Amino acid sequence: HPVGTKARRAFELLVNVGAARGDTAALGRQHVRNGMLIYRRRKTNVLVEIPVLPGLQTIIDEMANTGALAFIATEQGSPYTKESFGNQFHAWCEEAGIPKGYSAHGIRKYAATLRANLGATAHELMAWFGWLTIREAEEYTRAAARRQLAINMAKRLGT
Repeated sequence: HPVGTKARRAFELLVNVGAARGDTAALGRQHVRNGMLIYRRRKTNVLVEIPVLPGLQTIIDEMANTGALAFIATEQGSPYTKESFGNQFHAWCEEAGIPKGYSAHGIRKYAATLRANLGATAHELMAWFGWLTIREAEEYTRAAARRQLAINMAKRLGT
């Protein structure tokens, strides 16, 4: 979906923030203060405070000309519910020709994997994604560490 469409905003928001679909659906300009996106996760009640990345800033700038607070608003200007956002995201994926089985939650997992592969620690992932226990974060850092260890071994082997 091209930049400027609601579908693209949803995708960029999911990748840049990594919030769960219910939180993503509720996020809006009211959650941005002093270059930070600040919200409380619905599932865990954890306060999440993350810097506004350039991709998210693009979304905020796009929304400046609309009356909606929510980044991803319905046609009536109100935020989607968790379920309606999930259903709409599936429809956008289908429109884009993405095979069945991909979801907003999958993009959250991709966002966590990306950050772990870039060297994020388990505690950094916990802070970014609003997780309560280190176990969930360690799934991502362990996989990233295993990958990097294999790359390091290959370098020593001269390949």
